[in-house]
Amino acid sequence: MPPEAETANYLMESIKRSLLPLLAWWRPGGQTRRGVGSRILSGTLALGLVSCLAKIFAMGRDTLVAKTLGVGDSMDAFAVALGLGTFAISLLMSSLNYALVPTLVGVRESDGRAGAQRLLSNALAIGLPVLLVVGVINAFAADTMIHILAPAFDPKKLALTSFLLCTLLPGIVASGFGSTCAAVLNSEKRFVLVGLVPAFTPFLAMVLLLAPGLTDPTNGVTRLAGATCMGLLCEAALVALLMRRLGYSLMPKWSGLDAATRTVFVQMSYRCLAALLMSAMALVEQATAARLGPGNVAMLSYSNKVLSALLGIAGVSLLTVTLPHFAELIAAGDWVAVRRTIRRYTWLIILGTLPLVAFLGFFSEPVVRLLFERGSFTHSATLMVSSMQSLYALQVPFYILGSFYSAVLLSLNANAAMLIGNLLNLVLCGGLNFFFARRFGLAGVACASVLVYSSGTLFLRLALMHRIKKASLPPASREALIVRGP
Repeated sequence: MPPEAETANYLMESIKRSLLPLLAWWRPGGQTRRGVGSRILSGTLALGLVSCLAKIFAMGRDTLVAKTLGVGDSMDAFAVALGLGTFAISLLMSSLNYALVPTLVGVRESDGRAGAQRLLSNALAIGLPVLLVVGVINAFAADTMIHILAPAFDPKKLALTSFLLCTLLPGIVASGFGSTCAAVLNSEKRFVLVGLVPAFTPFLAMVLLLAPGLTDPTNGVTRLAGATCMGLLCEAALVALLMRRLGYSLMPKWSGLDAATRTVFVQMSYRCLAALLMSAMALVEQATAARLGPGNVAMLSYSNKVLSALLGIAGVSLLTVTLPHFAELIAAGDWVAVRRTIRRYTWLIILGTLPLVAFLGFFSEPVVRLLFERGSFTHSATLMVSSMQSLYALQVPFYILGSFYSAVLLSLNANAAMLIGNLLNLVLCGGLNFFFARRFGLAGVACASVLVYSSGTLFLRLALMHRIKKASLPPASREALIVRGP
């Protein structure tokens, strides 16, 4: 049977069972009789379905923001403030969480809940103070960082951006703690609960933006920042309560540098550098857009709204569910199943994303017009944003494939390969943005992004195959390879 037909049959069988996790989400381990490939797909679809609720609220908020605030200076300021503030979370807490989850699962299996609690308390004892320090640094160095990131901003715009950043920081710091709580829930396979929580922030934003008294864009963007901060605080409180319900303590407590804690922080250091490079690419795009003139940062943000929602659901869901399943296969040494699942999902992702690319290529303008063209968001903005969105759609297959390959590399503890890949991507991102933006304007930023993601995915694929080949060798062959060198 050709790979395409095999994948199609596999997809249909998995979709039939994709709602099972929704019916039995509180019973982890209830799917052990099914194949790993089917469990990954059904779990991803279930998590994606519940995540759609949060994305629907987010799209409603973005539609309301587009009508109220348009693409003017106030939205430029908000986009830069939010991007600069969340940079710390991407750098620190995502690194800690990806390093924590596989080790936490292993310790829980070997030493029970007490050992897992000790590891979690140690991680929080280091992670939370570092996060608070970064938040304070962001608050005191806001003006300097914003001036470096967006030198084209005038003094009034710089002051507004600094104010919005300070408004957002309490919620951003709380969301860092909340992301660790969510990671613990994911390690317990409470994927559905974690997928529902992010609906709070856009819901509160819509409520405050619809409240009476909105007279000018500055007032509106201040309300948006306040609602975002309150929403992030509510989300962090909710996931903390859910984690407490599972029997985990929320208090950080240092119990000494044991082997498990050392493993987490060594792996975190690699992930931290990789996350730094990955987050820097988004800042490069924003800085390039800011240098092109007023309104371009906001247009760049709007052109990514739909794709960010879709890719956020698909990419994050796939990575979240894939990681523990591949870790089990690798621990068992089942390299045949590893290769088969990688091959199958490569075809599945390609076949599943091409229709979306075609749809956004042909219907990008009607989608943007339906979602955003009202009030301050003019028809000329629609034309520009829709053309950017069509270009960004070309990166969808590469983004999803890259997320999948990254999950497998995480399972293999191949953090060095991911670090090298992100370093190459950042260098390529800076060079391509400089080259294309000078010739094609804002559209050049989208072209550069597509090329960066495609080359990065190819690198991850090559690194993954090399790592699997090396890891699957018999011990004697592996030792001989080490003696001879790579």
